[in-house]
Amino acid sequence: MRFSLIMATLNRTREISRFLEKLQSQTYQNLELIVVDQNPDNRLVEILQPYRTSLSIIQVRSEAGASRARNVGLRQASGDIIAFPDDDCWYPQDVLERLKIAFEEHPNWHGFTGSSAGDTYWNRSAGMVNSFNVWKRGIEYSIFLRREVVNQIGFLDENLGPGSGTSCWAGEGTDYLLRALKAGYKIYYDPTLEVHHPGPIIPNQNNSSSLNKTFHYAMGKGRVLRKSDTPVWFVAYQCAKPLGNSILGLIQQRPEKQQIAWSVLQGIIQGWRGVN
Repeated sequence: MRFSLIMATLNRTREISRFLEKLQSQTYQNLELIVVDQNPDNRLVEILQPYRTSLSIIQVRSEAGASRARNVGLRQASGDIIAFPDDDCWYPQDVLERLKIAFEEHPNWHGFTGSSAGDTYWNRSAGMVNSFNVWKRGIEYSIFLRREVVNQIGFLDENLGPGSGTSCWAGEGTDYLLRALKAGYKIYYDPTLEVHHPGPIIPNQNNSSSLNKTFHYAMGKGRVLRKSDTPVWFVAYQCAKPLGNSILGLIQQRPEKQQIAWSVLQGIIQGWRGVN
């Protein structure tokens, strides 16, 4: 069983060195790393070179956009299992070996998702992924799919995700999982399959940069909710928590909490409405 790890990268060096170091120490080594380089220069050459003798590394280039880069990587992938590690994440030493065993023990399951280490946002209970719990049971860098799923589903939506050129800066991984579920594939979530990634999924600061990021990430969520024909009651459910947190922030006189929650709420609504 061979893993194809597709990493889109832009403006990062130290983080890639960390990923490579951790990848080199994996207890299971039947893998290829496809680095999709979006940098305007050759900064990755000296970073990748020391690992080329111990790891199978393919370096290609693409236009801007995380989804575009991953789609370029998909065209290069030859493995049985496809994954999309971020360029600032890293794997625990045994994660690929555990996944290999899990795929072999469950031949009728078509994919696995894991959680982000140390982030309380994710479900703590294991189970099958469905169209309602998918929002807390998988993100791009914790998705591992059999090749047959990728062959059937095709490419990621390039209008979603960082660098897409749209207002939707997130949601491409969830959209991909929802498309796989709609096609009848079975995907299992195991919260103990942790991938390390800096920072929480939802920013917890109310400076202008964090609020802007929060809004555009939430727009991606809203767009995916609409794209996947999610029932209106579930859209309302997704809006209820940020609305409640916004009101609570006002009552508690905590403007940072109120502003973040309001950004999430507005982003979901505008993304669902299709506002750019």
